[in-house]
This record gives sequence, C-alpha cells and structure tokens, in this order.
Amino acid sequence: MMPVRDPGVPIPCGLRSTGLIHYIQVKSRHDNGSQKDMKTMIRQDPGPRRQNAIMLLARLPELQRSVPDEPYASLPWEELDQLSVALLGDLAEVALGVPGADVIVCCREAEKSHDLSQIFRDQIRTVFFPDAPVSATVAAMLEYASDLQYQRIILVLNPAPRRTSAEFQNMFARLNGEDECIVLAATPDGYCSLLGLRSTHRSIFQAGEGNLFEKPDGLLAHLCDQSVVLCPAPPDTLLNSGYMIARLRDQVADAGDDLPGYPKRTAAVFRQLDKKYRVRRP
Repeated sequence: MMPVRDPGVPIPCGLRSTGLIHYIQVKSRHDNGSQKDMKTMIRQDPGPRRQNAIMLLARLPELQRSVPDEPYASLPWEELDQLSVALLGDLAEVALGVPGADVIVCCREAEKSHDLSQIFRDQIRTVFFPDAPVSATVAAMLEYASDLQYQRIILVLNPAPRRTSAEFQNMFARLNGEDECIVLAATPDGYCSLLGLRSTHRSIFQAGEGNLFEKPDGLLAHLCDQSVVLCPAPPDTLLNSGYMIARLRDQVADAGDDLPGYPKRTAAVFRQLDKKYRVRRP
C-alpha cells in the first residue's frame, strides 16, 4: 500500500487514507491570488512504485456545436465520452509497455467516467482531481508525483496523442541522461501536449505562475526564462474541433491493425459511429 502521512501534520501536499480510498490535499492558487485546498481521490493502488511515471490526463475532445457543418458537431455527449475513453485506454495500453514506469490516469470531475481501473485492474493507478483549469491540475499532478517520490515524470495532456512505447522510452532516456532537460511536445497552434521532466523541476510549473497551459505558446515563453534545456518531442494534433477528430479517424483507418500500438479501442468506436451515422470518408 501507499505510505500514509499523519493527517494532523500541516503540509502543502499530504496523503491521507480512509480504507481503500486515499485523498490528497494540495494548494491551488486562483487568479485573484487566493489559495484553496484541492482534495484528490486515489482509487487504485497497484502496489510498489517505480522511479518513473507516465501520467495521462483525461480530457474530452472539443466540438464546435454552433457550427452545424463541422464533422461530429451533433455527436451526443455520451458517444463523445465513449470515444474519449477509448482514446485514453489505447494510450494507457501503450504506456504499460514501457519498462520501469508506472502508469497513472488522472481524471477531473468532468471526466470521472474515464476510470480505467476496471479494464486494467491492478496495472494502473487512477487519481481523481477536482475540476480546475489545466494549469492548476498540472501543478496538482506534479505535487502528487513528488509526494510519491517519482524521479522522472511524463505528463500527457493531449486526449489523443499517437505515441509509441519506444517514444516514451526515449523520453525517459533523455531525462535520465541530462539533468536540466525538459521534454516538450506541442501542437501546431502552440499548445503543450506532452511534458517530461525530473521531479526537481516541478516548481517551474506551480499554479501561481499563471495560465501556462491555457495560452498558445505560454509555456514555451515561460520555459525560455528558465535555466533548462528543452528537448523537443514529435508534435501532436490537438482534438479541439470536429475537423481534428475527423482527421484522427482517417489516420486510424489508414493505420495497419497489425502494427504495435494499433489503437484498437478507438478504431472500434469510429467503426461504430460510421455505421450508426453512415459516415463515409471523402
């Protein structure tokens, strides 16, 4: 089981246990400068920890409902949620193929249905955070990882990056070989989609630093003011519109289902949607 600290000790990030459910309490700084506690629930504890962690942030793809001609604009929320869970499950399966790394799925209240613990049983940890902006959630995720003494951390913030186990292994190799290295992957429009760092760098990303992850190029500009070495990773396409979802659908359809890391869950959901809504590729 996880080490449990005394709940009576006032610490910025504490871990308390009530039976099989664990709670983390961290500080989140708001835009007005005030702070409040964020209580985080941990539902899955697969046992002893490793030094490396891959943390997957569950995020629903975005749709422009006001643009009727946009692909998937009328997709019901339940089916969008089903697609999102499939994307997260495929990514978790890829991450589980990385030797020496724990896989942690991080869900906010809006994505509480993304609990994969029933699918992967004791292979992953599932952590629930309160609803908050991405920057505050990232700060809480890093506090959690530091509290569990992970040394090297990869945060995947894009709901559907097409990553491979080999890419994750190369990122950890960079973090292991270069003390000041921070691995960064961005979307073409400048949003951070993946972040790899040592635990000693977590203070750079505290919530009080501003909305680093809500603004295009905000994080990159912030990192340029730090004494770090940026190591770029292959870029992602952010699923922030129906057009991006349609592009992903075409990429999945064109991928060979016999290749390692093939997103079988995502492919199955797209086939189901195509059949139900009679979607045809151009």
